Amino acid sequence: MMLGCILSALNFPICGFAAEKSLEENYIVPQAIYLSKYSSVYSYGGQVSDKEAAIKIIEKYLSSRVSPADKKAEPLGYSYTLNGFAQTPYGNGYVSASFHSNLDLDLPPGFTTRVTVMDGSYSYTAWTGTSPQYNSDVVMLSDSWTWSGLGISVSIPPGVGFSLVGTTVTWGPMEVYNQWQMWHYFSGLTGSGGLTLFAESCMGSHRFQGNTWVTANASNSMVL
Repeated sequence: MMLGCILSALNFPICGFAAEKSLEENYIVPQAIYLSKYSSVYSYGGQVSDKEAAIKIIEKYLSSRVSPADKKAEPLGYSYTLNGFAQTPYGNGYVSASFHSNLDLDLPPGFTTRVTVMDGSYSYTAWTGTSPQYNSDVVMLSDSWTWSGLGISVSIPPGVGFSLVGTTVTWGPMEVYNQWQMWHYFSGLTGSGGLTLFAESCMGSHRFQGNTWVTANASNSMVL
């Protein structure tokens, strides 16, 4: 289990989302927990009046301000987007998990030979409620990707927490404390061979009141 090195949270209250967008974005700024060329982690635990709106603001913020190492690469073949979302009710809100992956595929006649996870791909988990508590005690996030088919070869970026067993890559779980959402931006994973299926999943777990864990699992796949 990887432990996130947590920075102090920005806890400025938001007066309301009818204010100017620039003011909202100035208040709602996620913390960079871990940065590398192919894997970056962010979290947020600030007080806002609308958590759902804050998630959208942070998504926009991160999409336009990812680290220079995450600059978009040009696709080599065909582009596809794979999304997944799940939520589990708890208290007066939900624990959610979601992912959005930008895929680049080689599609010669009859079969797919390569699927690459490109820059701008991300997963996140969030606690949208305020009761029994505003922030989670602990937030945990993990991801996995699987390439299925014949003669599959999978490559992963070095030194950023990815692990490979067979044709499945896993990342995490990473954890942060006293936050209510966590994001993982990733890229650089490739599987090639006689591909028939690509599958992805994301799991977000939140601990409440010291001992209650609530988990959401998002998954999706594409037939090739």
